[in-house]
Amino acid sequence: MQLYLIRHADALDSTDDFARPLSARGHAQVESLVRHFRANDLLHPAEVWHSPLRRAQETALGLAQGLGWKIRFRETDLLEPERDPELIAKRLKAVTQALALVAHEPLLSALGSLLVNGSPRPVVFEMRKGDVLALERPAPGGDGRWAEQWHLGPGQLGQDA
Repeated sequence: MQLYLIRHADALDSTDDFARPLSARGHAQVESLVRHFRANDLLHPAEVWHSPLRRAQETALGLAQGLGWKIRFRETDLLEPERDPELIAKRLKAVTQALALVAHEPLLSALGSLLVNGSPRPVVFEMRKGDVLALERPAPGGDGRWAEQWHLGPGQLGQDA
């Protein structure tokens, strides 16, 4: 099973953190990701889970529209920035199809580290705005640790992170 951890793109500043929309820079970051993934077909989830924060929703929808995804979207507060990565990791055990999680820091770096190293600390992945980290679930009978497939973001695609 493939798991894609996607950090939301750049957002405007606001006193209402939940309502912060993507900035023009954030929309450009999403467009850069769409162009890249349209060219190589590396990002193909069967479902998307996103946090209730607007910037995560807009990032998920921008990718879906740009890549022509016709898949289920699910909002979950387990993907809010300060949530315990153990909670979402437990939910992943029941998932059998490729899944994209669109969320925030520090949750995503901690979750990626937990899945790959067995502990959320120390953090082994730096998830910048617009980054996508692809992980693969281990085969049954292994040590239970996920494997990193690739990690990229707007910075590697010529778009400032």
